[in-house]
Amino acid sequence: MSPLLKTLSLVIIALATSAGAAYFYPWAETETQSSAVGEPLFEDYEPTTVRRIKIERFDPKTGKLTTVTARRKGDQWLLPDKDNFIATNARHIAQVTNTLLKLEVLEEKSNKETDHSTYGVIDPALHQTTANKSALGIKITLEDASKRPIANLIVGKPAEKSARNAQTQKRFVSVPGAPNVYMVEINPFALTTQFDAWMQPNLFQLTQQVDSKLFFEKADEESPENLIYKLAYDPTAPPTPDALPLSTLQQADEKGELIDAQLAVASQQSVALMIRQLAGLFVTNVFANDKATQLAIADSGKTATAAELESLKPRGIRFVSDEDFKLILTGSQGKIGVAYNTGLVITMHLGDALSDIDATQERPEHYGLLLATVDESLIEMPTEPESAEDADEAEKQKKAYLLAVKERKETLKSSRVSANEFNQQHAGWLYAVPKQAVGNLLPVLEFN
Repeated sequence: MSPLLKTLSLVIIALATSAGAAYFYPWAETETQSSAVGEPLFEDYEPTTVRRIKIERFDPKTGKLTTVTARRKGDQWLLPDKDNFIATNARHIAQVTNTLLKLEVLEEKSNKETDHSTYGVIDPALHQTTANKSALGIKITLEDASKRPIANLIVGKPAEKSARNAQTQKRFVSVPGAPNVYMVEINPFALTTQFDAWMQPNLFQLTQQVDSKLFFEKADEESPENLIYKLAYDPTAPPTPDALPLSTLQQADEKGELIDAQLAVASQQSVALMIRQLAGLFVTNVFANDKATQLAIADSGKTATAAELESLKPRGIRFVSDEDFKLILTGSQGKIGVAYNTGLVITMHLGDALSDIDATQERPEHYGLLLATVDESLIEMPTEPESAEDADEAEKQKKAYLLAVKERKETLKSSRVSANEFNQQHAGWLYAVPKQAVGNLLPVLEFN
């Protein structure tokens, strides 16, 4: 072998040996710092440009994909999946539209799509072909008026343990179509697909600014026009240690007539729960956007016939005729609500348990129909003054009287406008009220 070839052979052997040593040597693992860390995951956007929201998640109980879609029309947000029900919870809508704004990347966990299962960021739409259902994430998509994505994200497993009611949580996430998995801090409440999150929880417009009374009337299920008991509570009067401020408390006697009653001590706690439940009542779904419910609410049954309202009867919402042949709305369970000193009355009539077509086995519920009316008797009519001997004093009293009459008239007019607006918002809808809430609102009470 020539000296040149011998030298080349030695060089090749040395290089091979060095390469082998480098391969088997336990070098320290190098970490690649992603350029995305510390940066927002999406370009800055104006929340007002969001015109469509879609949230998708897999429900392991039903084995199906649950979806909520909201679209903005003018100043309102509608839920197309609920026959364009108007979403009234502005606070929740703001949470959702802002949830992907300035979402900072805290850490990059992987740049391999094969790791998506580990971090639970697989698109929930792939639930039928994904064996490990726990790997399915929650997908949120925000779109503009042209249906172009502003930002979309698949939110996966928690990155660490956090408080159950924490406003933000560290979660693993991925952007659809990209292999990277990041860790971010996100608001978990913005990811719900439950209906009640989109509805204003203060259904009865309770306020401390206007005097009001809460009322509860439990009906006889066989004859809903007959009551088992009736009570009203004044929330402005603080309860004493041994009594609740009940302005009305009556129970039915053997003839079915309401007579004054005294509440047993054992039922004091039940009444206190009724009052708290009304202030925090929530509904879980909506049904029956039809002509009958439109007439029952928007028209208050004034021009409707019994036949036109017949479809409500199987749901426990009925109209019965009084002595003047006027249709009176009743619910098989009774009614609850608030009566304001402005004459406005907001009532929920509680009907039967949800029928098979609407019900879910996991959460038994009752139908509820919301209705606003005006009761003129809630505003006392001013008393016309008697003639005074002094002409100036008589003129002064007359002016005060006329002013009081005018103010009463204007208050009632304003209340009718409020009632009409309320009914227009709720017209056509029956709500699903949890059975437990109905039981708390209209329990079986004991009387002395």
